[in-house]
Amino acid sequence: MSEFPKALRALRRQYFYKQLALANACDCSSAHISWLENGKRCPSCEMLRKLKKALVNAHANDREVTELIDQARMDMIEHRVGSVELL
Repeated sequence: MSEFPKALRALRRQYFYKQLALANACDCSSAHISWLENGKRCPSCEMLRKLKKALVNAHANDREVTELIDQARMDMIEHRVGSVELL
């Protein structure tokens, strides 16, 4: 599992406890949060904005939020580059 799902789960547990609470803060379903935390989905840029806003509103510190976003970016790059077939 990549680092983003683990980091998201840890921050969610620290600041929201339940997936439903974070989902409500991000205006999405708890299933979507579960997929992100299990690495089944890669977050969109819009979802990253929502996660960042929800975490900042929950008083997560800047370092934690920045690390989460950086991990998501690395996962997004890896996902996109990994899907490119070499000729």
